[in-house]
Amino acid sequence: MREMFDNSMAVKTEFLKNHEIKELKKFDDMKSAEATEPEKANSELYAAMSDGYLASVEAVNSAPDSAYTDTYNSMVENCMACHKSMCPGPMVKIKKLYIE
Repeated sequence: MREMFDNSMAVKTEFLKNHEIKELKKFDDMKSAEATEPEKANSELYAAMSDGYLASVEAVNSAPDSAYTDTYNSMVENCMACHKSMCPGPMVKIKKLYIE
């Protein structure tokens, strides 16, 4: 999850500097990664949330410039929704990813 945050923050920083936007990395392995709480990661809720996150990454990577901010913030909202349900600790840090 830290790598996901770092990648998203790097993409946000480049966008805000008006540099060429890097693609968000797709973390397809998030479904098979070793979890701190395996019972949560093996749940149907986690599977649905991770599918939503991966779809939102694809949407960001294919978003036109005019919709980039909204699409990116929707991806961050997917992160927040999952963490509200499963692991609220990182939400303070995730809030930093939003593009204002």
